[in-house]
Amino acid sequence: MKREFLKDLGLTDDSIDKMMSEYGKDIQGVNSKLASAKEQRDSFKPQIDDYLSSWNRMNNELLPIWNIQDQVI
Repeated sequence: MKREFLKDLGLTDDSIDKMMSEYGKDIQGVNSKLASAKEQRDSFKPQIDDYLSSWNRMNNELLPIWNIQDQVI
């Protein structure tokens, strides 16, 4: 939100200051929640990488077995 926009609406400087203060509080709350969500996301990343690595390893180990089954059937 820009002060000029509020000024053009005819608001007084005092009203603008109060609005900007409340707006700042709201933004800080949102930024805090966003930072928390990013930290949580980042904490899951190593676990997901481990699962993907295990999945790929198992898939590579099973692929020859599946190929043999396809040849037999």
